[in-house]
Amino acid sequence: MQWTLAAFIQYLSTRTLLRYATAIGLLVLALAIAQASFGALRMDAFRVSGIDPVEYYVYLPSLFFDGDLSFENEYLHFSREFLVSGHWPKTASALRVNPRGPGMAIAQTPFYCAAYVILAIKNRSLPLPQRCKYMPIFEHAWYVGNIFWTALAAFLLAWWLKRDVGIRRPLLVAMFFLLSTPILYYAFPLSPMSHGVSLAIILLMLLCLGKWERTLDGIWLFAAGFCLGFAVSVHLLNAVYVFFLAPYLYFTRRRQRELAHSPSATNTRRLIRYSGLICLGAFIATLPHILGHKLLFGAIFLNPYRPDCATALFSIFPSNFLTAFKVAFSLKHGFIIWHPILGIALVGALWAWLRGSTIRELSISGLSVILATWALLSGFVNWWAGWSFGNRLFITVYPFFALGIGVLVDSFLRDKQPWKVPVLLLLAAGFILWNMLFFIQYKLGIIPRGEEITFYEYFWQKLILLRHLASGHLALPV
Repeated sequence: MQWTLAAFIQYLSTRTLLRYATAIGLLVLALAIAQASFGALRMDAFRVSGIDPVEYYVYLPSLFFDGDLSFENEYLHFSREFLVSGHWPKTASALRVNPRGPGMAIAQTPFYCAAYVILAIKNRSLPLPQRCKYMPIFEHAWYVGNIFWTALAAFLLAWWLKRDVGIRRPLLVAMFFLLSTPILYYAFPLSPMSHGVSLAIILLMLLCLGKWERTLDGIWLFAAGFCLGFAVSVHLLNAVYVFFLAPYLYFTRRRQRELAHSPSATNTRRLIRYSGLICLGAFIATLPHILGHKLLFGAIFLNPYRPDCATALFSIFPSNFLTAFKVAFSLKHGFIIWHPILGIALVGALWAWLRGSTIRELSISGLSVILATWALLSGFVNWWAGWSFGNRLFITVYPFFALGIGVLVDSFLRDKQPWKVPVLLLLAAGFILWNMLFFIQYKLGIIPRGEEITFYEYFWQKLILLRHLASGHLALPV
């Protein structure tokens, strides 16, 4: 297919695409305005802090102002206490280690460049002097970029649910998922993280795979591999998607073989070729990460969780089974106990598999990557991911939770009985309210952000907060 500028513009201007983009954009804008009205989004609060956000951010000021990737000055400015404690040791070449890849910085570069140009015009100076390096506008731009990527992820989720999953109400499912899960918090976090970027890139990968299924054009497999490689450069945990690709490619080729009645040997050769295209795309996308880390730190990949934060992964020990239970159901950021909608979503994904629907194979592949993530985190000592709203490390596999919700919603509304819509809206409002109240508790700091909460904080405190909000005695989180 030949792509021209006119064809590309026509593709982007389809009514469905614009409707989805407009709806998600207006929702995110309304949330931002609501928080700003209550003081939650003050411009002076848009700052980079903490270990992970600093490690993602320091690439840009170091490169733009110092012309190198020596992070000594940046660590000293943003996290002096962690630098002094030896958190970022020096390499043999006297450079400070940064275990995070450059993917997040690459994704945020347009916003950083916009701030750079605005400041250059204002100061009538290009390049900017060194004194501008730590001006707040750059961190503000980073925060705006975080909101953009999260909104883009919500839009891509709706588009994927419609185009490749066949959900009949994809926009409503995507907007509900945005409001009732940790995605809402990580759109407006205390300090920008990588989860919005990771989710958006993974959804682009899924859309590329869907396009390949429809066209059998290998360029889309290459593009999917490129997206996966870039996602790994953003966050190393995204490599878990190999557990999705393996069954997905197998099922897809088996289905294509049955339709075309091709011999098994031909099918095997094509499967190898398709896998090669994905690997090639992933390799090219991770090349900046691989070369940069090898030249700077002497290692292709560095463990961002440190050796004392992980045990042997996938080991079959009773302690790992206990940890697996905690990952889901512990009051210390268990992903299901904090957000019960995710448990219902798992049931929906299982239902799509067991009832033999048209998306059965996609749901099996999705459940594979969810279980792989679950098993991987069960091998971590720090399985709750430190300061985490719910368990943030599950966010990149949220498309398959959303698939489960979409399947359940479509099944529930199939016979179009009038009483079902109000019941569904009431349930949705309850899950959204639960998430909002948790959001307020977490941002206000009235529950511990990195420790286990009590049952009082989990349940009864929400009722007290709801009563105070209803009476107007409590503002939104600051």
